[in-house]
Amino acid sequence: MTDFRAHFQANDKTLALLSIVREEFARECSSVRRALIVGCGDGREAAAVAREWDCPVAAIDIEDAFSSPDPRVKFQRMDACSMGFRDATFDFVYSFHALEHMREPVRAIAEISRVLVNGGIYCIGTPNRSRLVGYVGSPGVSWRQVIRWNAVDWQARLQGRFRNSMGAHAGFTEDELLRFGRLIGTAREISGRYYSALYSRYTPALAAIQGLRVERFCWPSIYVLGRHEI
Repeated sequence: MTDFRAHFQANDKTLALLSIVREEFARECSSVRRALIVGCGDGREAAAVAREWDCPVAAIDIEDAFSSPDPRVKFQRMDACSMGFRDATFDFVYSFHALEHMREPVRAIAEISRVLVNGGIYCIGTPNRSRLVGYVGSPGVSWRQVIRWNAVDWQARLQGRFRNSMGAHAGFTEDELLRFGRLIGTAREISGRYYSALYSRYTPALAAIQGLRVERFCWPSIYVLGRHEI
């Protein structure tokens, strides 16, 4: 049975990111004709992108959990490290919490760069490897599970094993994700803007985090966007 609460929360997160993309790249967004979702999961983000851009969306993942009914979205089972698309196929590439699961993330980034048109835009998000606490606000997840996952993370940290390659759900630091973005072209970190858009009712707390300059440790995840430049 579909978890509608999780479905709408996932779309809220996608729409919050897409609103920032539109603010940053209004001209480029007006010419998006084909989009790609890398690590599409069940297709929630792909459907949200299709509605926002009103264009065909290719959605890829190595596992088939796809269930989106949107006819503009086409799912293909595909490895992001070796995509079967021609060069310069897409105007927009979006990847939400998928890169940290990939065996060769740098190769996946190279593939994203390859399939983007020159001047095309991308938006990538992963867990923040420098975070003190994670998983808060995850759709359909109990507080007991959040505590359990954080305990597992901290155990991995203490053992020196808090790395994606070692099986931890670690993600990447802000600097690491920005370096990935610069392999594509321009790169700008937008995590603070994303959390402000998504959790406006917590504006004072978010402002305090940014005022104290402790975002690096407080943001559960990191989000980067930019433009492909050859």
